[in-house]
Amino acid sequence: MEKLNEQANRLARLLRNKGAHPTAWWGIMVERSVEMVAGIWGVLKASQRLPTINPAAPEDRLTYMLDNANVTILLTQEKFIEKFENRTK
Repeated sequence: MEKLNEQANRLARLLRNKGAHPTAWWGIMVERSVEMVAGIWGVLKASQRLPTINPAAPEDRLTYMLDNANVTILLTQEKFIEKFENRTK
């Protein structure tokens, strides 16, 4: 539990340094894992709103969810980055 808390704190600090503020929407799209728990906890510690996004959803559904939630920053795993390389808002 202590290691998980350290990971969440590290992420929360990083997000604050990147300009996180309570009115921004940050999304998270990762597989269910310890990384997911640390990510959610870190975003919440940085006082952010957080929709979770299922990486198995079809691409058009992912785009709709991100646009509808007005997500400005998406935290994800490297293997999912290609789904958004050509995305512009």
